[in-house]
Amino acid sequence: MSKFFRTVLFGSLSGATAAYLLTSKEGKVLQSKAKNFIVAYQENPEAYHELVKEKIDYYRQQMIKKVQSYQEDLQTTLDKDAELTEQAEKLPEVSAYIDDIVLDYDDMINKKK
Repeated sequence: MSKFFRTVLFGSLSGATAAYLLTSKEGKVLQSKAKNFIVAYQENPEAYHELVKEKIDYYRQQMIKKVQSYQEDLQTTLDKDAELTEQAEKLPEVSAYIDDIVLDYDDMINKKK
């Protein structure tokens, strides 16, 4: 697709989205929420900064817990694999000699007669 057509397509989609948000009932609700947020932020930006810091810290803690959980699961799996390897090494070595069995049906039939 050429650059011109991509630009036209992107411009059309942006315009349609803006028109929908400016004229629809849902768009007006979104506008109202955005205006309320901006006014509240302008009145007390420090409170919003603290809220953002708290959210970041919360998600950081959640991420750390999840990574630690994955590490513990991995270590448990590795420990089980090591135990199985140790058990397999303790098993006695088994060997067997297999000889092919050849049946000669003609010879068996002749013996029966």
